[in-house]
Amino acid sequence: MPRQYDPDEMAKVFARWDAIDRLWLDDPENVDPRDRTELFPVLKDADADRHILDRRRRNARERRVLFHSRLMPHAALLTALPLRKNMVAFGSLEDLESFFIQFKGTVARARSTPVGRPIQAKMFKGSTALRVLQH
Repeated sequence: MPRQYDPDEMAKVFARWDAIDRLWLDDPENVDPRDRTELFPVLKDADADRHILDRRRRNARERRVLFHSRLMPHAALLTALPLRKNMVAFGSLEDLESFFIQFKGTVARARSTPVGRPIQAKMFKGSTALRVLQH
């Protein structure tokens, strides 16, 4: 179900993305409206939220690529790994700070993940992303 976003709050999110060179603006004609993603926050810490893009619409339309992953067992099977009584299994998982914004995506990826409905360009006045779009 589409969420209703506070335009002022969205402006802050887009300004943050623009400041770290992760905001891409494009002509709506270059974007398939069926790929619209919803944005939702997840608490990261007392000072910030993670920005999660819900790509389920696009993911449902993409073709799965199965190569070596077809031969791999499901990760949940690790919980059934037999160990001797004197053995313990250790695992490690790193939660990188702001993981997804550490990598710059492609134009094709940006076009396949539009956030919400089209927004008027005036909302992005003064942004680097708007200057790039206009030139």
